[in-house]
Amino acid sequence: MSRHSSCLGFAASSLVSFSRHTLARRVAVCKLALFALTCILTAGLRAQTPTAVPVLTWQYNLTHQGQNTSETVLTPANVNVNSFGKLFSMKVDSTSYAQPLYVPGLKMSDGLLHNVVFIATENDSIYAFDADSNGGADAAPIWQITLLDAAHGAGAGATAVPADPQGIAPQGDIGPTIGITGTPAINAATNTMYVVGNTVEQGTYFSRLHAINILTGAEQSSPTVAKSPVVISATVAGTGTASSGGQLAFDPLIENQRPALDFYNGYVYIGYAAHGDIGPWHGWLFAYNATTMAQSAALCLSPNGAGAGIWASGAGLPIDDDATGGRMFVATGNNGTEDDKETPTSYPPFANAQFGESIIDFNLANGGLTPKDAFTSFNSTTLDASDLDQGAGGVLMVPDQQGANPHILVQAGKEGRLLVLNRDNLGGNNTGKTSNATALQDITGEIQGMWSTPAYWNGNVYTWASKDYPKLFPLTNGVLAEKPTSQSSIYSAFPGPSFSISSNGTQNGVAWAVRADQYVTYGEAVLYGRRMT
Repeated sequence: MSRHSSCLGFAASSLVSFSRHTLARRVAVCKLALFALTCILTAGLRAQTPTAVPVLTWQYNLTHQGQNTSETVLTPANVNVNSFGKLFSMKVDSTSYAQPLYVPGLKMSDGLLHNVVFIATENDSIYAFDADSNGGADAAPIWQITLLDAAHGAGAGATAVPADPQGIAPQGDIGPTIGITGTPAINAATNTMYVVGNTVEQGTYFSRLHAINILTGAEQSSPTVAKSPVVISATVAGTGTASSGGQLAFDPLIENQRPALDFYNGYVYIGYAAHGDIGPWHGWLFAYNATTMAQSAALCLSPNGAGAGIWASGAGLPIDDDATGGRMFVATGNNGTEDDKETPTSYPPFANAQFGESIIDFNLANGGLTPKDAFTSFNSTTLDASDLDQGAGGVLMVPDQQGANPHILVQAGKEGRLLVLNRDNLGGNNTGKTSNATALQDITGEIQGMWSTPAYWNGNVYTWASKDYPKLFPLTNGVLAEKPTSQSSIYSAFPGPSFSISSNGTQNGVAWAVRADQYVTYGEAVLYGRRMT
């Protein structure tokens, strides 16, 4: 994956904006925000009681479809320049690439009831703000913590990781430092936030999984969660780049925790790619027991090669309950070098598989990470050689459809090829063939490269590709329209935004997106709300 390819969908601002209106705050700050600067409703829109919808993970829930269908106040009629705008802002200590999360009705450590928004930054800081007020006691965070102190497991002199961790050259994607990048996940039953922080301590690099008490900011302790934080580490059999004696070790200096975390069935799932293309990197997947904090699975996606990073532009990895124990879908990037084509000729088996440039189905039973199925495009060799990563964009798992193929995925990467796949039979390895005949649909020429994730609402798929315009593709009986039926005139340079939809059921849909294409210069990000058709 080339330089800038891991940046996708973040903000380069150290201000966080809020609304006194619970519903508005939820939508504008938590639902949309792949970065920390948003605008929100002005006061006065209280015709009915807002429906408080917690935002505990990236794009609402584990499907990561990007739709909140319980919006009872915001409508296309009142989201306009006369009644919608910023109410107040709060300062944080660095950029925020992780999506803010939101939990209503929490009795916090001050003894008061708050609706709370949580912000994580690239300086390894986490903030808990009252989402409705910045006056009086709420002029300061309810709590603020740093993962750089001993109370949160760090050693003496800990700092966030520099933007050029190997001292070769700044990777240009994430900055000014690299601390918390992947969106955390919250277990509301135990008031626990799972988050990965990256630190350097006297020249040694660490990636740690933390279980944070969202009421206090402290590390959780038994009986809720034991042994927090834990250092993320693993060694697997392999002869790939940077291996030694047939063993390949996870290296927190090289790997970067980019995609959002998932909390599912008592386990936390964590994906890694790299800092830009500064190698020798590998894609990694981990699973940890959310109570004991013990590692239940660790998988390198390129054990005998290199690359195969999990980027997804910060998206969550969608999880499906259709299989026993659940299954998770992951898209990967390039193989890293031209001589490491260990991709098997068929899926399965997966022995010694090089999982680059693929979309993979992992079974999650008992906290495992067992590959069960995959899809690799016919032109994967060209994608690999041209740095056209399949996994630059996230995977959209749409709700069950009518028709012959009720269970589908939609995904597009840097090539701008819209793939529709059967998630019960992804299609196998098409490398070297002349087409993607095993895909349900293979649509080219309609969007530019995707460094974002499509969203779904009410029978439509919404895309906003890099160097492109927002587009709507109807989905009918599991078949995606081959051309968009609606397109906006708003252009986004690199990268394109991910949409998030608010609606009251199938009514009053508003498509939200944050255009952050000035991130390199830490310029302004712009929130858009568009009427749905």
